[in-house]
Amino acid sequence: MKVILNSVNYENRDENLDYALDDKVVLSGAREIEIMDAQRAKSGKFIG
Repeated sequence: MKVILNSVNYENRDENLDYALDDKVVLSGAREIEIMDAQRAKSGKFIG
């Protein structure tokens, strides 16, 4: 949600809000693939 809100200019936007991404929540596609591959190797399927 923060990515979308940060990329769109809209009426009454509060510039004081923290739009920084949280690395614990937002993963790169490459990191997501690493996690999925590890899950598949461990359990034979994606856990999701």
